[in-house]
Amino acid sequence: MSEWSECSCETSQKVRSVSCYFKDKEIEPMKCKALSAMPTQVEDCVKINCPVWNYTSWSNCSSNCGKGFQTRVVYCAIEETSLSELKPENVVTKQSISINKIAEEKCNHLKKPSNITECEGLIKCSEWRVSEWTSCSVTCGQGFKMRSVQCSTNNAFDCSHLVKPSNSEICIMPYCSSQWHVGNWSEVI
Repeated sequence: MSEWSECSCETSQKVRSVSCYFKDKEIEPMKCKALSAMPTQVEDCVKINCPVWNYTSWSNCSSNCGKGFQTRVVYCAIEETSLSELKPENVVTKQSISINKIAEEKCNHLKKPSNITECEGLIKCSEWRVSEWTSCSVTCGQGFKMRSVQCSTNNAFDCSHLVKPSNSEICIMPYCSSQWHVGNWSEVI
């Protein structure tokens, strides 16, 4: 008989080869059957837990509004089961599972889960919204143009942490040429 194969977390059985020999020479297995039962070639293994990637819960989103990111700790671990007995009136066996952190190299055969992901804040971000500019207030020379500026939530306080865009601006139209301006007639005297 050969040595038993190694038990591993991937296999649930160990194996060995069994051969029939007579005077140090391998012979047909049928010739050994008369001697005794053939030794087992396969046996169940004691379950060995495989190392796996484990991770903590995601952190809160880094942004209350708009795009942000979440992080978590990813580590290589192995589950270990332990039994304990409690004796109030009857004997009770309780099973507990503990997750033990181990060297990351033990999990290199597995794809490591990401430790960062994008997220969206729970509330809509406030922002200043502006309308189109009006036409210039004059047809020649210097005038001004206007636009409305409002916070997207309709509450200016929500946008107070942002720089407010201007709601008026100077506009320069072509130079005004000299021309006669005619006033109203005076009353007859």
